[in-house]
Amino acid sequence: DSDIANGFVLANVDKPAEGSSLTVSASLQDGSGGNASALGSDSALLDTVAPALTSMVMDKTTLKIGDTAVVTLTFSEKVEGLDLSDLVAPSGQLSNLLSSDGGKTWTVSFTPSTALDAPTNVIRLASTFTDLVNNPGTEASGPNYVVDTKAPSFTLQLSNASNSGSTSDLLTNDDTPTLSGTGTDGDTIEVTMPGTGEILKTVVSGGVWQVTPTQGMTSGTVTAMAKDVNGNPSTPVSLSLTIDKTIATPGLSLLCDSGSSAGDKISNNASLSLSNLETGAVVEYSTNGSIWTSSFTPAEGDNTVTVRQTDAAGNVAVSSTLNFHLDKKAPTPTATVSPISGDNAMGPTDASSATTSIVGEVTDAQEGDKVNIYVHGKTFTGTVDASGHYSVEVDTADLIADSDRSISVVVFATDAAGNTDKVSVDQLYSVDITAPTVQSIVVSKTSLKAADAASVTITFSEKVTALDLSDISADNGT
Repeated sequence: DSDIANGFVLANVDKPAEGSSLTVSASLQDGSGGNASALGSDSALLDTVAPALTSMVMDKTTLKIGDTAVVTLTFSEKVEGLDLSDLVAPSGQLSNLLSSDGGKTWTVSFTPSTALDAPTNVIRLASTFTDLVNNPGTEASGPNYVVDTKAPSFTLQLSNASNSGSTSDLLTNDDTPTLSGTGTDGDTIEVTMPGTGEILKTVVSGGVWQVTPTQGMTSGTVTAMAKDVNGNPSTPVSLSLTIDKTIATPGLSLLCDSGSSAGDKISNNASLSLSNLETGAVVEYSTNGSIWTSSFTPAEGDNTVTVRQTDAAGNVAVSSTLNFHLDKKAPTPTATVSPISGDNAMGPTDASSATTSIVGEVTDAQEGDKVNIYVHGKTFTGTVDASGHYSVEVDTADLIADSDRSISVVVFATDAAGNTDKVSVDQLYSVDITAPTVQSIVVSKTSLKAADAASVTITFSEKVTALDLSDISADNGT
């Protein structure tokens, strides 16, 4: 068919083979047949095959934190119209799509998403691209790749078996304590110990892990980190531990060693004085060295008490022991007074002395205990001697002047433990300091002859004693 007037000629030719070129040449002649145009020609390549992806290669098929993969796409022929929207990459983002050879080979960068654990992923290619003759592309997909950008997590703790004190205080007397925790199977735990710098490694198994140092550590911060099987590191975890392996021996004494001696351990007060105690330490008491209690109850008489302390780290101190005698019973003294001036009578001879000794005996009292003598409104003081006697000098004038003719003796007794009591005893006496006089001597016969005898009557101013014949003399007779 042809329509030369309108510039149209249609001719049928044989179809060339796929991928071969068809070349057509033609010229025109006018109606006279003598004029012909120059020969013209054109050619075309026969391409009816859709472009296809022949390979998709990733330089990394397992991507961890910080990784980026380069994906190389190779097509069966050059393609065009290919952009990032034609590619779908799960668990990450694609960028920098370009071709360096005109469209047959392309590269694109893949950056995995963060904090993701996705083991199954495939990049998919849509069919929206074409070849250079506009044959539409075909869908395709690449190899599986793994995205592991999730940092491993784990826990770190001081094992209860190594925590010698409270399980929550991170204080122990074990300088090679076991550290443990939980984690993901296969992850590697690396622990660095303070003081020594010793590094311990272990692999999580069954969801748990533990390490024990071989070198004695010091107080400080334990640091630990986990790495998963793909090499992702965790955030470091730290644990501050205090190592305490020492405790002082507690000091133990009586709070008050009462009585005359401050060191005889005889007291009426069993309160204990403790020293060298650690803050927060538990103090325990024992009376037999095997049974320990939180308090001590003393008994009257001999006591033995042992004290120990246990600090927060579980260290138990060497104990201290105290033996003492508790005496809370007051003494029961007695006192006697010897007759004043020997006969409880003050006479002229007694009155001639400036002082008069008041003496007596005391029981259940100690040497040095005070003795007070009260007479005529005055107090005279002495002490008990080692044999239980006392002797107090009292002004004779006060004895004579006392209208009651009585003295009071008060003994203030103290026992070895310092318990006190007193006893009082009174003593009556008489006072007669005027000398008796002879008022008359009467002889019954004033003239006596041989063989006569006369009676003599002597009258005194008062009654007298100790009068005998040696006190009387008679002239010319007996």
